[in-house]
Amino acid sequence: MNSPLAVGGTSTGRRDRERRAVSLDARLYYGSMVYTGRVSNISETGMFICTKVNFPVDVLLMASVQSGSTLFSLPIQVRRMVRPGASLCGDESGLGVRLINPPAVYLDFVRRAGESR
Repeated sequence: MNSPLAVGGTSTGRRDRERRAVSLDARLYYGSMVYTGRVSNISETGMFICTKVNFPVDVLLMASVQSGSTLFSLPIQVRRMVRPGASLCGDESGLGVRLINPPAVYLDFVRRAGESR
């Protein structure tokens, strides 16, 4: 059963890829608006982003994620939204997103992040 605080997606299903804990700055582009967020975990197919903004489930966005001097531009789809207080995001909402055709350089970054654990 899904948490009453989660909207969309599933909270109990097994992931097809291992998530790696990170703390990376992100910008979310929705139409002509730009919002900030913080990526708290990543995988080869998705990520979880803490932000003050709620987006509809299934909406498509562009995300820019900064890791040191590397900037990843990633098309994403919101798969679930977690309301404030129901995740590690504290008073911010959380977004579970699916990456759409992530570039090879991002996939290499995720693999290296897993090796450094």
